Amino acid sequence: KFDYGDEGDCEDYNVFHHRDYLINDERKEGTWKGVKTVRDKSSSDEWAKLVGWYVVTLQMVKTLTFSKLVSAMQAYDESIIKQKGSETKGYELNLPEDYPEVGV
Repeated sequence: KFDYGDEGDCEDYNVFHHRDYLINDERKEGTWKGVKTVRDKSSSDEWAKLVGWYVVTLQMVKTLTFSKLVSAMQAYDESIIKQKGSETKGYELNLPEDYPEVGV
C-alpha cells in the first residue's frame, strides 16, 4: 500500500513523476545544468537512499531543495532567464522546450 492509499506490488521508491522518469531516461545524471542529486545512503527511507532529492543553488547564494527533478530544472532555468533576460540562449537551460520565448 502506497502513502496516498493506492495498492500495488511495486515499492514506492520505484514510482516516479512521469516527466522525471523521461528526463532520467534521456539524460545522464550529472549532465543537468545547476542541479545536483543528493542521496542519504545511511537513511532507513528507501526513497532518500536510492532516489534522493534535488538541490539547486541560485547565483551561489540561495539553495533550494526539490523532490521532483523537473521542478529543480525549472527553478534553475527560470533563474537564468531572470538573470540574463533576452540574452538567454536555449543551450543554457535544462528544459529549453518549456521556454519558447528564449533564443536558440
